[in-house]
Amino acid sequence: MKTHSAVALMIGLVAGALLAGCMTPPDEEGLAGTDRQLERDIVSRLSQDPVTAGLSFGVNVDNGVVTLEGAVPTESARLRAIAIARGASDEGQNVVDKLSRVDKLSRW
Repeated sequence: MKTHSAVALMIGLVAGALLAGCMTPPDEEGLAGTDRQLERDIVSRLSQDPVTAGLSFGVNVDNGVVTLEGAVPTESARLRAIAIARGASDEGQNVVDKLSRVDKLSRW
């Protein structure tokens, strides 16, 4: 009987250790949720702004750092997108600009 109890205890401890190793620490879960919320907020603001609405942006947030990617037709659209991202971020300065300006090509 003691042997069965010891084996059951060992199995329980090993299973608990394995499950604990698979869990994401609460701080990382909270940060990932904050990143996703910030990303949604920026995308929403970009889509509602008269200068940036209708433009396609890649918005990625990782550990509070916002990265904007894509092509914009004007310098003012690029600057406006950056300002919107900075305004949505608590830090304000953590915006990486990977936007490129591409003039619209005329049809042949």
